[in-house]
Amino acid sequence: MTRKHWQLLFIILAFSGPVLVALAMQTPWFHWEPASTRNHGRLIQPVVPTGDLALSDLQGQPLSTNSGSNVWTLLKLGEGACDARCQEQLELLARVRDLQVQRADQLRVVHLDLNNAAAVSTDRWIEARAADPAAWRERLESQRAVLFLIDPLGNAMMSYPIDYDPTGVRKDVSVLLRWSKVDAAS
Repeated sequence: MTRKHWQLLFIILAFSGPVLVALAMQTPWFHWEPASTRNHGRLIQPVVPTGDLALSDLQGQPLSTNSGSNVWTLLKLGEGACDARCQEQLELLARVRDLQVQRADQLRVVHLDLNNAAAVSTDRWIEARAADPAAWRERLESQRAVLFLIDPLGNAMMSYPIDYDPTGVRKDVSVLLRWSKVDAAS
């Protein structure tokens, strides 16, 4: 082989090598998955549909997680009256919403009290009541979480434990709002 043949062979291997390595990593013999991900919440697989579960605000107006528009929902679950710690967490979630600046209208914060205890109305978040709290418990209790990120189609797709970091929630929400493909005009 001449020198030009060796150069051509080297160029072919240089460009096809990464493709061959990527294909090899996805074979049944060597299936590679990353050890960690960039999201801070736990991805729920498969997603938990919530759009068919009835909610209402304090005035009795229906509130749907399946809005059909480009509105994501941060749903914080509560059991009983919202104490000072609960209100502080809700205020932090409202700040997460405010920090989205141009996309703040695409995110809402909802506090769902599964015991339907008395609540104070606020303009920072929506206080919600469940028509059937048992159905909400049944659907979401397996996730062992207190905060859920619900997509515009009404699917709980990410959950956060009781000791969640609001900064991590903000980062997850920012990425999801930036890459959300649900058309706001529909």
